[in-house]
Amino acid sequence: MNKNYVRGRKFEYKIMKILKQALPPDRYTIIRTAGSHSPVDIIVLKHIGRKYFGIQCKTKKTKKQNGKRKQN
Repeated sequence: MNKNYVRGRKFEYKIMKILKQALPPDRYTIIRTAGSHSPVDIIVLKHIGRKYFGIQCKTKKTKKQNGKRKQN
């Protein structure tokens, strides 16, 4: 598997875990759109009121400068 794909997938699962801890499971469903190449990576559905929203997850690459890692 591509290193960037693995990093992105890992980040998506991390975000899903945070959402599942914050939102009650009897009121929300959280779905990962695996490999869809769509505008959103995670969809959160609210059971009552039938509302939903999508999340686009992005990871940030780091650059090496003078032998040290530096954030972009």
